[in-house]
Amino acid sequence: TGAGVPELLEEIVHKLPAPHGDENAPTRALLVDSWYDSYLGVVILVRVGDGKLSRGQKIKFRATGAEYVIDKIGCFTPKMVNTEELQTGEIGFIITGMKTIHDCQVGDTIVDAKNGGNVLDELKKKNNNKMRVIPKADIEMMREDQYERTGKIPNKKYRKY
Repeated sequence: TGAGVPELLEEIVHKLPAPHGDENAPTRALLVDSWYDSYLGVVILVRVGDGKLSRGQKIKFRATGAEYVIDKIGCFTPKMVNTEELQTGEIGFIITGMKTIHDCQVGDTIVDAKNGGNVLDELKKKNNNKMRVIPKADIEMMREDQYERTGKIPNKKYRKY
């Protein structure tokens, strides 16, 4: 019926803290999730911590050292909507033309390829030389007959939509 929804949304806005980060700092984004799309290649879900991500920007994945140029960038509303950039605190997607999901790992830090070399060193100093591990959990929905037939849950990273 929608009764109470406006009040609930107002409470959420007041109780959840605003995103924090430095918009003038070098680019630093968290890779939240990724999946392979047969038309787009690898779609990467990110949260921008500092700086910004822009279309045409060359980025580097710190864990693998892979470098790519951002071809498409945007957010979900719930469908994909392209934008020119994602600012500090925003969550969205990037598409780089990456053809293999092995070049990106959940929890990796994405930095600018040119000036993102010391971002992790700065974070270590902020956190007294300690880095946090970010665990990730995911639920894969499948039909019962698929599970009985295969005997295992399919690898989510390679499913096609």
